Parts: sequence; structure tokens; C-alpha cells
Amino acid sequence: MRLIQIERIARKMRFKDVASWTLNRLGLAHSERMTPFLKKLLKVYNFEEMPIPLAIVASDLMSGESAVFRGKGDALLPIRASCAYPGMFPPIRHDGRLLVDGMVTMDVPAPPLRTMGATHVIAISLPSPAESFDPQNMLSVISRSFQVLTQRTESQWRRSADLVLTPDVRHIGWDGFENADKLIEAGEKAAQAALPVIKRWFAETQAISPGAAPIEAPKVRVGLRLDD
Repeated sequence: MRLIQIERIARKMRFKDVASWTLNRLGLAHSERMTPFLKKLLKVYNFEEMPIPLAIVASDLMSGESAVFRGKGDALLPIRASCAYPGMFPPIRHDGRLLVDGMVTMDVPAPPLRTMGATHVIAISLPSPAESFDPQNMLSVISRSFQVLTQRTESQWRRSADLVLTPDVRHIGWDGFENADKLIEAGEKAAQAALPVIKRWFAETQAISPGAAPIEAPKVRVGLRLDD
């Protein structure tokens, strides 16, 4: 999928495209709509058919460990599981596991990329929103709890990242779908600021074999935190 297509989708996407509000003791919304939405967008959604290797991280509430999906099988259910923010969406049951948002066990999924052979890892960390904390609001309490948790575990995933991009999206809430233009602009600024470092990686890789034909670029992969 081309970049312009991704931008077009991002500008049109709304919460109702992937979820629906409901009364459920395990969450406030269902995510069943995410499956047909993804099927319409993606050309392939099986891991083994993807030209660029992909890993999706969820958290297994039963074991307390990360559940990393890659290599083979359907990617749609893992995507839903990785987005199952506790309190908002019910956990996803799969193969005897109870799966929720990957950030519960791995704030930024950089470590699996090393296992997959990436030589250079770019992590994207979205800063906590600037909204005020409301102790009378359940979602606000849950969100603040995760903010505190991620601040304490940040040093762990940073050890697996060579470069961390932090686009300034603090003033855009988790439901700010209508702010797609601002989100894209913030991401572009963060990427532009990091370009000198990324270009140096390519130069250093080429310097390993001076005078030789251009060699493959370093295997760069991105670990993304989506907790806002």
C-alpha cells in the first residue's frame, strides 16, 4: 500500500469503523468491526504472504507474558488483540489465552524485531496526552495507571531501540480521529529530524565494502507504541 493511500485512509477513519459502543462487563466497546475494516484495506493478511516481515504483540492475561504473533497464520485476530485496551475493549480469547493490548507486557514492541534479524530498530513512542486526570472517571483512572506503568518500564524497551521518535501529539486524545492531519504532520516532523541519523546508517553500511556495488540497506524495522 502506498503512503498516499495510508494517509487517505487515516483522514477518513473514525471510531465507528472499527468499534461500537456496548454494555459489557468486560469492556465498553466491541471491536468486531475491525475485522471487515481490515479485510477491505489490506491486500494480504496472512503473515506468510507479507513481503515485509511483521510481528504483532499482545499480552496474555493468563500467563502474564507477551504473545508475539509472526511467521504464519491470520494477522487479523492478533491486530484486534493488540488493540484490546483493558477497560475499553473485552479481551480476545484465542488458543486458551486471554489477550489484551500488547503494551501491558511490552510498552514498545522493539525486542521482537531483534529476534527477527533487524540490525537497526526505530521505536516510536507516543507521549501521554496532556489531558487532566479525572479520579471519578474509570477510563481516566485506567489510562493514568498505564501512563505511570510505561514511565517505569521505558528503560527496558529503549535498550532494544537504536533510535526513538517521539512525535508531539500530547494535545490529541485517543479518540482524535478527526485530527489525522495534525497527527501526520507531527509524525513527519519527528521523522525529518531523525533523517540525518538514518542516512548515516546507510553510509556506514556502504563503507563496510568500499568500492563494491551498492549493497542491501540495513534491515530497519519499526516498533510502535499505540496507547493513546
